[in-house]
Amino acid sequence: MKAYLRHFLKVLLISGLMIGLAEGRDVSGYDVDVKPSGDDALDPLVTASSLLISLQKAKYPGDFAFIARLRSDYRNIGEALQSRGYYDGQVIITVTLAGKAPIDAKDPHLLDYLRAAGQDSQRHINISVVKGDVFEIGTIAFFSPFHLSRVTRKRRRDRKRMASPGAAPSPCRRLRRRVSG
Repeated sequence: MKAYLRHFLKVLLISGLMIGLAEGRDVSGYDVDVKPSGDDALDPLVTASSLLISLQKAKYPGDFAFIARLRSDYRNIGEALQSRGYYDGQVIITVTLAGKAPIDAKDPHLLDYLRAAGQDSQRHINISVVKGDVFEIGTIAFFSPFHLSRVTRKRRRDRKRMASPGAAPSPCRRLRRRVSG
């Protein structure tokens, strides 16, 4: 049953691609360019975490879903930065339409910008990353439960000594005795 379903989906996808190519337009509706960050370990993470890149071969989903992909890429690529220790990093995604100035993907007027171009125009996406400083963990110390219980017992013992009748009274107790007496 699963093999039949897989085969059906492949045929459906291939026929959709063929219809899009027969009409003479790009099926995806956009292309993505990822600017290298300078960290060889980070660049594949950025590419792998991008929803725009992974769904680039699919048909253009419409403006609302396209904006949702853009916004999810901010989160996904930001998490990829944090996984490498760049907690201060920034993700910059810009959308460029033919003959128009680029616009930031977080711009509130992005939907109007995309609608003005129409469904058939090609969109060019630039993804760049500003890494920032690397955050590292300094020292990690592990304490055994026995050590913590020993410290707790010592504190309790010291409190009992101070509360015993033979111990010197605290300055607050002395002050109370003078005022009341």
